[in-house]
Amino acid sequence: AYDSQSQTLGSLAFDKKKKVFTYAVIDIDFDATYEVVGDDLKPTGETKPVYDINVLKADKILDIKLQAGSLLKPTDWYVIRKAERAIDIPVAIAAERLEVITKSNTFEEEINALQTYLDVKKYSYSFLTEIE
Repeated sequence: AYDSQSQTLGSLAFDKKKKVFTYAVIDIDFDATYEVVGDDLKPTGETKPVYDINVLKADKILDIKLQAGSLLKPTDWYVIRKAERAIDIPVAIAAERLEVITKSNTFEEEINALQTYLDVKKYSYSFLTEIE
């Protein structure tokens, strides 16, 4: 078994007992760090994570915000009309927009609560509503 999100495949080898070719499965070290090198190409003494959880969280949250924005865009004119001319937003449109905004905020909160790089990497979300 191999999990492409938490493992990589090593080199190909032949298993003589089973008479099959197989790959070594290697766990990714999400706690790995690297030493920062300065402009003079000398180590600075500072280390940084190879897999930065904060960068991954920011990327996921940005994706969520972009998707939410694209879902809200077709009805933005209702909000503009309300702001410019005080024409009420239809209840169904307001409810639809609130649902997108609420889901987006919930997804962001859930991502920010995650503690490991792998948990953030595996986090999935959907703005689609399940039909029962």
